[in-house]
Amino acid sequence: IGSVRGDFDGPLVYSANWDHFRDVSFWDALDAVGVNGYFRLAADGARPTEPELVAAWAEPLRALAALRAELGLPLLLTEVGYPSRSTAAAKPWCACPAEPVDAELQERLIRAMFGAFAGPEALPFDAFYLWNWFGPRDAADGGYSPRGKPAEAALRDGLAAFRRKRAAP
Repeated sequence: IGSVRGDFDGPLVYSANWDHFRDVSFWDALDAVGVNGYFRLAADGARPTEPELVAAWAEPLRALAALRAELGLPLLLTEVGYPSRSTAAAKPWCACPAEPVDAELQERLIRAMFGAFAGPEALPFDAFYLWNWFGPRDAADGGYSPRGKPAEAALRDGLAAFRRKRAAP
């Protein structure tokens, strides 16, 4: 980090994975904290409802808030997203090409994510990046892109609500 600062005068952020962001020993040497938000929101094989998924976000948001408070640094969700697969709630980090395509679950996960972000409490992050917009515009595709799938409308609705929350006094 020190040698990079000698050559680069911009802000430095490191992106830790969802399952080990508490173990990073050098957060204090950076300008911002990054966390990939592929949190497990359901047990393997579960078919969670949207309210169950919103509730499942409570623990990850609490953990992110604690980290941010402890470090006093801006926090970014450097990746968050869901494949269109039947395993997406249990293993959002896994493209799992052998699993059945489930575009409805991807939509439900995105709606639940924004539902969790719309809660009355302050969000523990400054920005988030959705993984991944690019990809086929095909509801039969099991990849992460919401384009051409039911999740596209969920993303549009969620972003509009997110902007309203961020703009509110």
